[in-house]
Amino acid sequence: MFVVTSGVLLGHTISKEGLLLNPVKVEAITQMQQLEKMVEEGKVRNIGVSNFSSKKLSGILDYAKIVPAVNQVECQPMWRQDKLRTFMKTHNITVCAYSPLGTWGTAGITVNLLEQPVLKIFSEKIGKTPAQESLRWGIQMGNSVLQKSTRPERVKENFDVFNFALSKDDMAEIEKLEQVYKSRFPL
Repeated sequence: MFVVTSGVLLGHTISKEGLLLNPVKVEAITQMQQLEKMVEEGKVRNIGVSNFSSKKLSGILDYAKIVPAVNQVECQPMWRQDKLRTFMKTHNITVCAYSPLGTWGTAGITVNLLEQPVLKIFSEKIGKTPAQESLRWGIQMGNSVLQKSTRPERVKENFDVFNFALSKDDMAEIEKLEQVYKSRFPL
């Protein structure tokens, strides 16, 4: 899969063999056309976008022959992106959620998702960590969830989210969390 990022894009020229060459700045429409050609030639199966708002997705859908398979965006209980997720669902575009555990300490964010009382209460109730609950929330929302860690014990913990489910009531309580995050990317 190749991913188109928002705004003026850093793309690549493509050799006859389909190899990516020199980085070049290209507009989204040009890059999308190049990627669609690669799909038509069987060089890639899917195209994805990254950090596209519903407005930017709508713009790309106006000219794209192939609907992006995914939009990789920050999405977690305190930055749910409800409007964007609804738009994407309407167009059968998967949310690929990065930073599912929040981004406190960056870009002026001072609220730590994993310290929220609702997650700590559930942690005691179901015997899972707030991180596992947040990851599970994303999965149950239908997102493809991306989590990283360099610590083996955390990687193992992050995968231990398929042997439980949050109840409808638990999901509703988590969704009451204040939306404190702001997009790092212009709409």
